Amino acid sequence: MLLDAHGWSVDELADRAGLSRGTVYKYLSRERSPMMQKAAQIADAFGVPLTEMMQPMGGAGLSDRVRLLRLFDAADPSGRETVMRVAEAQAQFHPAGSAG
Repeated sequence: MLLDAHGWSVDELADRAGLSRGTVYKYLSRERSPMMQKAAQIADAFGVPLTEMMQPMGGAGLSDRVRLLRLFDAADPSGRETVMRVAEAQAQFHPAGSAG
């Protein structure tokens, strides 16, 4: 896990990523999944590409998610905003855990 590799506490990750401690705990416990922007903040805090943080999610649309994450990693700030809008639109049509 990246937290262990960096020797950080959840509090330190939350501070570095600009997120609340409670939000980070929910992500780590898989109670919630971060939207693209929050995941990017965490990846930036660790200094790793967003795709490196991605856990296998399984189910429909995995390859689309991977492609979007790779686009996000390679994009400039305005391109990242576009990729986030596409990802959010896609999530409306293919919610996590749905088939197709």
